[in-house]
Amino acid sequence: MSPNRSMCDALLARGPAPELANDNTFGWLVGSWNVEVHDFESDGARRVSNGEWHFAWVLGGRAIQDVFVVPRRDERSIGRMPANRYGTTLRIYDLVSSVWRLVWVDPARNDLDVLTTWRDAADNIVQEGTDAGGSRFRWTFTAIAADAFTFVAEAANAAPAAWKQLAEFTAARQAT
Repeated sequence: MSPNRSMCDALLARGPAPELANDNTFGWLVGSWNVEVHDFESDGARRVSNGEWHFAWVLGGRAIQDVFVVPRRDERSIGRMPANRYGTTLRIYDLVSSVWRLVWVDPARNDLDVLTTWRDAADNIVQEGTDAGGSRFRWTFTAIAADAFTFVAEAANAAPAAWKQLAEFTAARQAT
């Protein structure tokens, strides 16, 4: 067996661990998604890119991991890519505090973010953290449906938070 195959077999899980079977905060995302990404520049311009987002249960079903790629792998070039994202998020349920914690790593942009998750009054999934400079940021799954969702990225530099939208992703589930 190849080392890559062994790694994939050890990482991937068939579904959630028994203690997570009744929590569907992120389980509905498992599968592959086509994503249209709208980045909002500081000058008001909007940059549009296409991406792909893949989610799976991992680590014995105790976590959900994703791989987010913009531009899509079949559209990537060797040259400069202004919207370049090629990273992964590991979402882990904390049984002690009953919250999902996540870590986003994107070597293409030198990003490492740690966030905590909750559902708001409208049943959106809100993920919030603070960067190394003390700025708050949040990522929200909204307009959630079985085959589509919207993901909004925002940042705030002051308290009380005056949130500024940085990006909006529109996702559609890939046909299986």
